[in-house]
Amino acid sequence: MLFLSGSRVPEELSVLEDYARNPSDRARNDNLSQLCKTAGRIRRKVDGHPADWTFGPWDRDVAFPSVLSDGAVVVNAQLE
Repeated sequence: MLFLSGSRVPEELSVLEDYARNPSDRARNDNLSQLCKTAGRIRRKVDGHPADWTFGPWDRDVAFPSVLSDGAVVVNAQLE
């Protein structure tokens, strides 16, 4: 299980947007593109806020982990 804190999760995901495109698989493209956009939005919020940001576990059924601000969940995990 991978745990990243601070803005590392959205930072790592948001840079993958250019690589999310595969002309032969539209559903894959849409899914990866949405994950990258979500990561980018969260990154901008995290970078501009002084709270202690952490992310929940990225288990097998999690499409995007929960986002916690000072230990309180502010965005629920998105399940596949």
